[in-house]
Amino acid sequence: MAFPFCGPAPATLPADLATQLSLVFTAFSTVSIIVVNRRLIAQIRTARSSKVGQNFQILAETNAERVGTVLGQQIDASSPGA
Repeated sequence: MAFPFCGPAPATLPADLATQLSLVFTAFSTVSIIVVNRRLIAQIRTARSSKVGQNFQILAETNAERVGTVLGQQIDASSPGA
């Protein structure tokens, strides 16, 4: 439905230089933010994975000490000379 007082709308409007530059700046900023976020997320994941590995190592060492202590006590208790 066309309005009688309006002419046909142009298919495309040419963007002036200010509009073009602001769109380029917006696109560049968006890409920069995405790249920086991905890099930070990758670093955070790496750091957390490393920390989890260290925690498992400490837990394994602690459990090994406990098992060794309990096993030593059991061997001492079951010795005929004790």
